[in-house]
Amino acid sequence: MNQKIEEIKMRIRNITVIAGIYLRYAKRNPGFYFLQVVFLPMSILIPLLILTQGLIVDLAVGSLICTQVVMTIQDVGDIVSGDKARKSRSFFITTPIKPTDYMIGIALAPLGYNVIGGAILLAFCRFALGVSIEPTQLFGIVLVLGATWFISALVGFGIAEYGPRNWYHTGAICGIVSFFVTFLAPVYYPVERLPPILRFASYFLYTANLGSIGRSIMMGTSVDIVSVCALVCFLLLCLLIVIRGLNWREL
Repeated sequence: MNQKIEEIKMRIRNITVIAGIYLRYAKRNPGFYFLQVVFLPMSILIPLLILTQGLIVDLAVGSLICTQVVMTIQDVGDIVSGDKARKSRSFFITTPIKPTDYMIGIALAPLGYNVIGGAILLAFCRFALGVSIEPTQLFGIVLVLGATWFISALVGFGIAEYGPRNWYHTGAICGIVSFFVTFLAPVYYPVERLPPILRFASYFLYTANLGSIGRSIMMGTSVDIVSVCALVCFLLLCLLIVIRGLNWREL
């Protein structure tokens, strides 16, 4: 029993250290990350609010999801591909660190500034836009944002593990994927505005399902069960792909 407790403590310590290592750059450059997780979604939200009417909730949900997607995919992809290119991962491979600890530690690094960005944007939507958010709705939105962060981290891992060996090419692909799943998918607008065939195809994009669930929570309507099932399937698929990629030998 004591051995199991010690093992859990060691794993928590490993995860914390890994997250701290990759969070140092954000601590040294807070202005850059503030622009990415707050200014970027806000610069998209405000013009769209001026140009459109009646889509405040849709735009609010889209902006909140944007805070968790863009930097998570980009940063996780950059970190993992950078470790591979610099062979930094050999340090972790030769220590008693499990692959899952490495994965969780890196995924937690962008969560630090994503939480700040999400909180600022959520406060803006509540107090500046007048979006009504009850405590139960707030809990649901937090779950949606947490799922967005986690799946986006898995997507970044997958791109870095199975994508091109060139570090810069991986960064470019992460940027393209982030743009596609955030701005081209029905995240800032309701899926009902798409043609039927594209509406069906949107179920294969995790951000579209998260956007649909987030809108239902904010509007107080029933959540689309198909979106929930599609999201769970996408999550399990990403977990399987990433865990198969992180298969180094434990020493």
